[in-house]
Amino acid sequence: MHEGHRERLLERAKNSAELQDHELLEAILFRPIPRKNTNEIAHRLLAAFGSLHGVFSAGEGELALVEGVGKQTAQYLRCVAELFRRMSSEEIPKPDAYNFHGFSAFIKSRFEGLNEEVLDLYCLDRADHILHTARFTSHDGSRVGVAMNELGGVLMTHCPYSIVVAHNHPAAPAAPSPADDEFTSQLQLICSLNNIKLRDHIIAGRNGMFSYFTS
Repeated sequence: MHEGHRERLLERAKNSAELQDHELLEAILFRPIPRKNTNEIAHRLLAAFGSLHGVFSAGEGELALVEGVGKQTAQYLRCVAELFRRMSSEEIPKPDAYNFHGFSAFIKSRFEGLNEEVLDLYCLDRADHILHTARFTSHDGSRVGVAMNELGGVLMTHCPYSIVVAHNHPAAPAAPSPADDEFTSQLQLICSLNNIKLRDHIIAGRNGMFSYFTS
């Protein structure tokens, strides 16, 4: 019965704009849930989070608590959400060179829609051109703990002239915490040991941006 229903829904998806929210979510769930009625699960997800935006903004742990979802499907939905976010962020192109004010909109777009803390590392050359970007996350909504040896590995590989670090406070203001202060001090030390300039550490919060080095 499920196969016939799925075939009919996918046939209707040729005109996907006509699908209702629960039907679109139901079709997305076909891949991670091959042998269950995903219509019921789609309705549960929408009931739990209120909308498609709510579903794809929810954390893995929250999604996994919905009956019929589980860990693997929650991880799949988070991947789809990240795909949407990256496609959206492509609307704001990466700046040719770094400066705080011109970079703010780009950083904001990179963090848009995230409900967990992440940290982005930008490796720059002497002309402030971006050579490489790396993202770190601990999959914890309240912190992003990054090991210094992980950062050091990126620095040794790409040998930047300087770096900029940015992280987000998804549910808090952009004001730095004591942990942020300690991390910045550690970052300054590792940069000094590698003869690299730390251009800035930026925090994106609900009330805007904070910069450690730019007034």
